[in-house]
Amino acid sequence: MAGFPISRWSRPCEFTGAKKRAVPSNCQLAGFAVTVPLMAVWFWYAVLAALLYGAHQIFTRLAAERIGEGLGGFVVEASAALSILIYLGFLWLGGRWSQKFSLPGFNYSLLTGICVGAGTIAFFLLFQKGGPLSSVPAILAGGAAMMAIAGILFFHEAPSWQRLLGVTLSIAGLFLLRK
Repeated sequence: MAGFPISRWSRPCEFTGAKKRAVPSNCQLAGFAVTVPLMAVWFWYAVLAALLYGAHQIFTRLAAERIGEGLGGFVVEASAALSILIYLGFLWLGGRWSQKFSLPGFNYSLLTGICVGAGTIAFFLLFQKGGPLSSVPAILAGGAAMMAIAGILFFHEAPSWQRLLGVTLSIAGLFLLRK
């Protein structure tokens, strides 16, 4: 990729490697070497998603004692749909609309929505029946184990020892929650 086109750099900065990175690794600013740990661009989206889904479970726990699982689940999913509709409106009005569509994409999105809705109801029921909020990370880790296995088996992702250990520990965590 071409050099970093900002004149304040004391020497040209180039992105190295096959992956795009947020900060070039070989840059100097006003004669000082810039040492920044490089992370994949998606990492900050992962952090944001983790924070939002963590807050989601906390609010679900708070709501579960005060609303029925069906109505609570509906409010959760309707407000989620409204949030996404507002996001799409910003894309449309801002001239940044690049949303593609295909029937298989629609069908998989529909199945995703069904899973999210049913999962939301399951979490409401879990909390209404006395399940602790502290059980959620292990429950979600069980889902993460399922995703890792699917990634390896169906999406041909490399099965590293770290992934396999993570799957094993996630499943063990679910069994530890039985009492």
